[in-house]
Amino acid sequence: MFIFVLILLTFFSAVSHAQSPSPLWESALPVCESYGKVDQQNPVMIKAKTGGYFIVFEDKRSGKNKLYAQHIDEAGNILWENDAIAISKNTGNQSNAKIIASKNGSFIVVWQDDSKGNLDIFAQRINNGGALLFGPSGIEISSEEKNQIFPEITTDSNGGAIICWQDLRHNNEDIFAQRIDQNGNLLFKANGIAITSLQSTQWLPKIASDHKGGAIVAWTDRREGNYDLYAQRIGPDGKLYWQENGKKAAGSAYSEEDPSIVTFDNGSSAIAYRIKNNGIFLQYINSNGDPLLGENGKQVSRASAPSAPQIARGNSNESVIVWSDSFAGDADIYSQRIDQSGNFLWGEKEYPLVQIRGVQEKPQISGQGPWVVAWLDSRSGRPEIYCQQIGISGLQKWKKNGKRICRNQKEPENINLLENNSGEAILCFQDKRKGNYDIFAQKIDTTGETAWSYDGLLVNASRGKTAQKNIEIINDGSDNYIFAFEDYRSGLSNIILQKVSSSGRLLWSQSGIPAAFINAKQKNPKMTSDGAGGVIVTWEDYRNPEGPKIFAQRISSIGSRSWNKLGINLTKPMGYSEQTKPQIASDGKYGAIIVWEENRGDYNAKDIFATRLNSKGKALWRKTIATGGADQSSPQISPKKLIVVWSDNRIDAKNSDIYAQRLTLSGKTLWQEDGIAVCQAPDLQRDPQIIDTLISWTDKGGGSFDIYAQKIDKYGSGQWVKDGIAIAQSARSQQGAKMTQNTIVWEDFRQGNWDIYAQSFDSQGNLLWREGGKAVASLPGTQYNPQIKKAGNFNLISWEDYRNEKNYAIYIQMLDSEGKNRYPTDGKLILASKDGGRFPKLAVSNNQSSFIVTWEDYRFGMPAVFAQRYSP
Repeated sequence: MFIFVLILLTFFSAVSHAQSPSPLWESALPVCESYGKVDQQNPVMIKAKTGGYFIVFEDKRSGKNKLYAQHIDEAGNILWENDAIAISKNTGNQSNAKIIASKNGSFIVVWQDDSKGNLDIFAQRINNGGALLFGPSGIEISSEEKNQIFPEITTDSNGGAIICWQDLRHNNEDIFAQRIDQNGNLLFKANGIAITSLQSTQWLPKIASDHKGGAIVAWTDRREGNYDLYAQRIGPDGKLYWQENGKKAAGSAYSEEDPSIVTFDNGSSAIAYRIKNNGIFLQYINSNGDPLLGENGKQVSRASAPSAPQIARGNSNESVIVWSDSFAGDADIYSQRIDQSGNFLWGEKEYPLVQIRGVQEKPQISGQGPWVVAWLDSRSGRPEIYCQQIGISGLQKWKKNGKRICRNQKEPENINLLENNSGEAILCFQDKRKGNYDIFAQKIDTTGETAWSYDGLLVNASRGKTAQKNIEIINDGSDNYIFAFEDYRSGLSNIILQKVSSSGRLLWSQSGIPAAFINAKQKNPKMTSDGAGGVIVTWEDYRNPEGPKIFAQRISSIGSRSWNKLGINLTKPMGYSEQTKPQIASDGKYGAIIVWEENRGDYNAKDIFATRLNSKGKALWRKTIATGGADQSSPQISPKKLIVVWSDNRIDAKNSDIYAQRLTLSGKTLWQEDGIAVCQAPDLQRDPQIIDTLISWTDKGGGSFDIYAQKIDKYGSGQWVKDGIAIAQSARSQQGAKMTQNTIVWEDFRQGNWDIYAQSFDSQGNLLWREGGKAVASLPGTQYNPQIKKAGNFNLISWEDYRNEKNYAIYIQMLDSEGKNRYPTDGKLILASKDGGRFPKLAVSNNQSSFIVTWEDYRFGMPAVFAQRYSP
């Protein structure tokens, strides 16, 4: 024993001169390579000139939002790879895709991309074989500083495209444009030409071909105080034909918003827009940009709260508009056909396309007569996609109130609609029927019947890296480390566990061990050692429609489930009730004691319950710890001492106090029924923490939140001053405390942003460091979510830190017994991932010669569990 202690003292003496921790693994370790269902969403679609349809969509299989493309033929066959093709090898997130057809059966896609740190505009051309014609990453349309966003695209009538976007390079929203040819050459000046660059806001442009190699751009403009509608014509050489910064197409005392534009062969254009509290409007402008329907346009619908209108052209220079509006009750779909003189061709007011119980919203329209309209419809009590064909006279061609496009829809969104020349409708959309969003498509023939699968054609349902979060870590007793976390590979959050050796080797399956084989949400894992190299883990489980329940599982040292593969339900069958916020402690006999918060529906108040499980998963007892007419919540349990603390509203429903109860292994409560008061000071006490017999909490008794603590004896009596000692009572708020036996660390707002502070105290409650605590990290950026572990005579503290004002990173500090730093002032950076990391947790080796830091790492675009081992 003497030799071992001497070794430790020698080791920590050496540590006292160290300047930074040394990583022991070659690089940060991904704890679990999690692949599963990921979202595909926001599809856009065009008809391929050589037959079939091109679909581009956003896909998160890589952990970031990437754009993929697929080609389907008229029969609904998938023509490219089953998982589609990536349109660019850029490393950032890609979104807001728009597409047009190009020459020789190809198409051009434009999007916004954050690969360079801010959002830029990129484009790609893809042929009907899936080849990337603008290179592996596409071409940059604009890479100016600040963001370029919301690109729109139209054909230049020669195989190329004219692209416009909203641009923030001048620190306000402007509209810029660029033309590219079919080879990807930029035909206007680098980074585009300004359509309008006034100091006021111009945003959300829409674009349409002028049928002469140029384009018409319409946008919402605030140069005169409220939003008006402006437009500009661009020639194929970049010439702006109308007055500088565009011509006003419509303006009134209200705000004209959300334009939708079509153009005609005679050089005129139609722009539909809305005034949110005054209805749907339409304006025609001639080839010179002059408004034809008066300075305020033509009111198409009565004053109400309509959706943004969608517009299609007709064969005789007239336009058809669709929108949804709730002036008749819940939202319905309306339409109208209007000629260039402003005459209504389908009656004297808005024409109801569908009026039926339930919400009908988000209509889309395609065609030139007849027209097809698709919308989201909740007549069945849940949203589904319906569609309808409208003839020249306004007659509905298909089933009254529309045709449901397929069975088994679940939360469909983002409808993209085409009508082919024969009058058939082709739709693509995102749908959640498989647990996450996938891309589906459907064709409706000229009679209104489904031409592809009754359930719709599955275009893409790829798998990819999935989110992992809410990590817990423990030492298994042999300096291997067990992790538990929420994992979204199934499309739901499930509890996964993994074991890692001290050398950084994954000891269980590469993809981890599920706590329970169940297709339901699981959250908030907590675990304790089973005393034999494995763990007992508990969690909130949502498989029961009668509210979340507490489940548990034992995972052996070799990674096998020791109990029921579905887990053990710890709660009694009853009506609707919610069991949440489990906490767990070893019973020292290969089992565990678990406490939780329970809210029964019959009287709607939270109580604290506990149970003990033996090594075989049998419940030895189930105990009510605290119950009453008000809430008892947020329980914590101290191992060995088996003291449970919680926040309690029994005296005042608005101001909680801190209470405690002590258990025996046989389930007996040692203190008075429903617990004893640790602190009943005025105002609010919350967020209790406990180690051994030391309790801390956040306390509002001083007007702002402070950190308090109390030490109790075996009878539950406070050993320090009544209602506890003030650990931190500085100006503004202190919160989020974590602690060891003699040190507390917390988030502190005294400087006007969140910093990390700490304080140490002796067994009598005397504060040992400076008044107000020791500043562990005090910088302009946010420091948040501190964690602390004891390592010999030192305290290890880690936190997430936003000092670079770009993303969170993980920092660490070691404090000696006098509060002196062993690492650089304000901490040592241990995670330099450019994509950031959050929510660190700590574990220490048995001989305290090394420690593990684990965190949620965003290098894949979504949180993943990473870890690193260090020597101090």
